Amino acid sequence: MARDSKPPAPSAGPDLVQARAKGKQMLTRPPKAGQGTDAYFGMIYNPQPGTTDRELPKYAGADKRKVNGFLSSNPSRRDEFSHVLKERQYREALRNEDKHRPRFLPPIEKPPAKPRTPPPSLYDRVFEKMGPPDPEWNRKIIRCPQETHNPTRLNPNGERRLGPYRTTSSDMSAYSTPIPQPRYPRRH
Repeated sequence: MARDSKPPAPSAGPDLVQARAKGKQMLTRPPKAGQGTDAYFGMIYNPQPGTTDRELPKYAGADKRKVNGFLSSNPSRRDEFSHVLKERQYREALRNEDKHRPRFLPPIEKPPAKPRTPPPSLYDRVFEKMGPPDPEWNRKIIRCPQETHNPTRLNPNGERRLGPYRTTSSDMSAYSTPIPQPRYPRRH
């Protein structure tokens, strides 16, 4: 070994600390108990004793007020929202109108007009018949449907009275198109 060469530094030892670890290191703030690092949930504003953020005279005694029930807080107007008072006023107005109506209006009742005959109905009245029920008549109707009182099927002109409405078959002219009989019909 040469005199000018330095002896090798010991690689590890309990008393040896490297130079880079001797200076100031990266610092972090230690978290406080019960508080996160991204938000601060502590009390920021602490009012002085005896002061609050709302006006006390406005809210004083609001929770301790005696509740007497519906319509009882103001005795002078306790019937204002009940049906009893409005009903009395309405009945009084109707009585006054009835008292003054004969002086100002002509009589409403008119002589009875001649009763109109109703047009034939558009619903099936198969079992309606004038007079007492007749079992023989019902048997005839069940056997022969042409004897019904159905004005939609049978009327003197042979057409149905539908008013302003039209059926699909009348739009497609199913009844007005002449259909010739087949030459060789199938027999059953």
